[in-house]
Amino acid sequence: MHRFFFHKAVLSMAPDADGNFTIVMIYSVWKRLAFASAGDEAWTSIQTPHGFHDVSHCTDKFYTARYGGTVMAWEANGLPIVPKIISSDINETYIGCMMYLVKSPDGNLMLICRHAGEGPIISHTSLFLVFSLDERDLQWMKVKSMHQQTLFLGSNQSMFLSVLTFRS
Repeated sequence: MHRFFFHKAVLSMAPDADGNFTIVMIYSVWKRLAFASAGDEAWTSIQTPHGFHDVSHCTDKFYTARYGGTVMAWEANGLPIVPKIISSDINETYIGCMMYLVKSPDGNLMLICRHAGEGPIISHTSLFLVFSLDERDLQWMKVKSMHQQTLFLGSNQSMFLSVLTFRS
């Protein structure tokens, strides 16, 4: 792993919480996935035919978003690590968008699709689509309002903040 470029790493909990944490990392130019838990002597690399765009931790699972719209849930509680596909049939409208996975303030997993403008250089965003995961039915529900929340998106960290907290 020491020869690879690391894109993003996510912890299941703070390392000092109880010493029983897992870390998931997107690495290399092919954006592969690797897991390691406290006490492991080596990383466990996951071989898949496609790279990953984002990873997040929510409700005791890791979630990954792949290019093309597939979102998977991973439970890293032993080997082999097998994902559960949440969605793989996202409408063609969403294919090619930048995908972000974010935990909402109420604990739900959110999927944000960011469409860039047309042209050879991505210089602006033309559209955001926001979805919330219905964990019971494993379906994405379109979000029409974020109420008093604002969303910050980034390639290494995305988060919600309350508008009420930062009133002037």
